[in-house]
Amino acid sequence: LTPDAEIVAKIHAAGGTARLLHMVTQAANFAVDPWTACVCLFHDHDWEADALHHAAANGAFYVGAMGSVRTAETRRTAMLENGVAAAVVARIKGPIGLMQRSRDPGTLALSVLAEIVDDYNRFTAPSSQSEAP
Repeated sequence: LTPDAEIVAKIHAAGGTARLLHMVTQAANFAVDPWTACVCLFHDHDWEADALHHAAANGAFYVGAMGSVRTAETRRTAMLENGVAAAVVARIKGPIGLMQRSRDPGTLALSVLAEIVDDYNRFTAPSSQSEAP
């Protein structure tokens, strides 16, 4: 999901699936289940609040958004002020990735994927079966 038509075209050309967003409220238009990992990589943070809320409130095992520590705190504060439950906001990771200060896109992607795999392994471990989000 992206508001960038060029990104959608590139993904489609590579054989992938992408949907063009026209309004911020469309950002929460995706299926979520306990096997979902949701990562927001928007530079315009207005696009991410609905998607993060939707994923965290509906049980995605991983929910995170790109940005600095300050951006993450601003995001949390805004979501709480807009009535999102504290327990839902607490599920949203930010900054994301095992190496949170990376500015290289490839390193950030690998770092986030490693964090998702780590969370997945903890979620699927036999002792955590009763702790599913």
